[in-house]
Amino acid sequence: MDVSSSRNNVSSKGRVYYGNNLAREYAPKYRSIIHNLKHHTANKDLTHHIYINKSQGSKAFSMNIVTSYKHPRKVDGVDEHVLEQRYVGIDFKKAKKYLLKQIKKISSWKNNIDLTLSHDVPDIDIKPVKKSFFDKIKKIFRF
Repeated sequence: MDVSSSRNNVSSKGRVYYGNNLAREYAPKYRSIIHNLKHHTANKDLTHHIYINKSQGSKAFSMNIVTSYKHPRKVDGVDEHVLEQRYVGIDFKKAKKYLLKQIKKISSWKNNIDLTLSHDVPDIDIKPVKKSFFDKIKKIFRF
């Protein structure tokens, strides 16, 4: 979703990628997760990857949402931060419900990273102020 007007140009289009073919195949079943990732964590700096893996010989599966955020500066010595949310089980409805709750935490995770001080301290040029001979005399006589 792009929001544009003459006064502002804001892009709230989230990027969601399928991590593997199984995730692409099951995408219609978890459309609400994709919708929430795109619109409720609307930030063009966040990238989401969805993975679904099935275990062989059983009904169990795992569903992962990996969110990465590249901060413009290094924060805690790291260029890119990654948040992984995972569900392992056999019930797809429970997986959707759990991951929809976890999506709400992504915005606060990103805000905590943004609020952390970066280690790139700007260079401040502090030069001592030289006083003239006249200023020194004024200080002695206090006038």
